[in-house]
Amino acid sequence: MAEYINLEDGIGRVMGNRKLYRRMLKLFLEAKEPAELENAIAEGNSTAAGEAAHAIKGMTGNLGMRPLFDLSSRLTEECRNGTADPDTVAAFQEALRGTREEAAAAAEELED
Repeated sequence: MAEYINLEDGIGRVMGNRKLYRRMLKLFLEAKEPAELENAIAEGNSTAAGEAAHAIKGMTGNLGMRPLFDLSSRLTEECRNGTADPDTVAAFQEALRGTREEAAAAAEELED
């Protein structure tokens, strides 16, 4: 069972179109926003970090990636309030790693 991605939910969000969902997973895996978020946090740029976290929130919400969605939401709010909590950042990074692993496996599994 997947810990980070609810495939049934994600596929349901694209009305059962597995090919489209696979394409969206691949786009998620290629997304630049996670690196932008990491760089913005390292530079102390809470505005840019908040924007990147918000973009990740949108992607993950549409793909059934609830743990990463929740952490992206939290980071978005923290950045809007001035700074990201190190514990939230660490939890986000762990969830991102796990989500990417599951997304890569799911994209491969959904190949026709």
